[in-house]
Amino acid sequence: MGRNIWAYDRMYDICRYYVDFCTRTQFSSVRMQGLENIPSSGAVILAPNHCAALMDPLLILLTRHGSIGFGARSDIFSNPKVARFLNFLRILPMARERNGLREVAKNFETIGDIIECLRHEVPFCMYSEGMHRAEKGLLPIKKGIFKIARKAAEELEKPVFVVPIGVDYEYFFRIQGRVSMKVGKPIDVRAYFEEHKEDSEASTYASLCDRLHSDILDLLDNIKLNLYASEIMVFTPKGELMSMPKGATALDFAYAIHTTLGSHCIGAKVNHRLVPLSHALR
Repeated sequence: MGRNIWAYDRMYDICRYYVDFCTRTQFSSVRMQGLENIPSSGAVILAPNHCAALMDPLLILLTRHGSIGFGARSDIFSNPKVARFLNFLRILPMARERNGLREVAKNFETIGDIIECLRHEVPFCMYSEGMHRAEKGLLPIKKGIFKIARKAAEELEKPVFVVPIGVDYEYFFRIQGRVSMKVGKPIDVRAYFEEHKEDSEASTYASLCDRLHSDILDLLDNIKLNLYASEIMVFTPKGELMSMPKGATALDFAYAIHTTLGSHCIGAKVNHRLVPLSHALR
C-alpha cells in the first residue's frame, strides 16, 4: 500500500478542468441521468459497462469533479515512470489470471489501496466484465467486484455501495456522436449479505452478479429508448445510413450531407418520388 491515490493533488485538480472539457468536445451531446443515485457519503464502487477502453473512464470522470480511482491491467505498470504517472491519474494495477500467479498475488496490495480509497470516500470505478469490447451489450459479470466490496464492508465502519452505470455510444469509431450515461440504484453490499446470510457464499456472489448484470442491462435498454426515440434513419443516394432528428425535412438532409448541397439544391426525390424541400422525412 502507500500509493495514496485518494489524497488531494492540486495539479490533478487543475488538469481535470481541461480533461473534462476535452472529453465533452468529442461528442455532439453528452447526456447524464441519475447522478443523484450516487451516494454522497459512504464507500462507493462505480460499476459501468465497458465498451471503449479510454473513453469510458473519461466519461465516468464527468460524474464528479473530485478524484475517482480506476483499475487497469498490471502489465502497463512495468515501467516505474509510467507507473508513477498512472498513479497520479488515480489508476491502480490489477492483474488477471493470465498474468501469472506472481502478478495476481500483487492484487492484495492493490485491494488494500482500493479500500483506503473508499475509506477516504473517494469513489473507485471497476469494470466488472473484466475486459472491454467495442460492441453493444454486456458480458457476464465477474464476482471480483463484490469480493472487494465485501472485504471493504468488513474493514470499514460505513456502508459500501456498488453503483450500476450504463454507458451507450451512438458511434464507436468516430467522434461527434451522442453518448448517454445513466446511473442506477446503488446496491448496499453489507445489507445484501445480511439479507442472504442463510444462503451459501457462492450463491450470494452469483445472485449479486446476476443483479448487477440485470441492472446494467435495464439501464442500457432505457438509454436506447431515449437515445433513438427522437430520430429517424435515412439512406443517402449512395446507400449510406444517416440519423436525422424527427421532423427533419429534405432540405435539412441535404445540409447534413454537405452545406454546398443544401445551399444549391432546388428539389428532392424520396423513394423515387419528387418532393418539395419542405417534405418531412419519416
